[in-house]
Amino acid sequence: MRIEPEIRAEMARQGITGAELSASLGIKRPYLSLRLNGHFDFKAGEIIDICEVLGVPASEIFRRAEASAQSTLADATSPSA
Repeated sequence: MRIEPEIRAEMARQGITGAELSASLGIKRPYLSLRLNGHFDFKAGEIIDICEVLGVPASEIFRRAEASAQSTLADATSPSA
């Protein structure tokens, strides 16, 4: 399960750029970019901080990531028509 796509999706829904999010978090843009692009994992505290800035509970972001992973798995295992 990957959480990065859900964080990026929420950023897009809210119109928040990586530069704006990194500034709100007090971290450098490249640091955030490496994590949003899956090159490095987020630390638990970073996920909580990001969710606070986005105004979305971390549990909701994880729920969306889990739903997406299950959907992808179902697509991969369903017989082709």
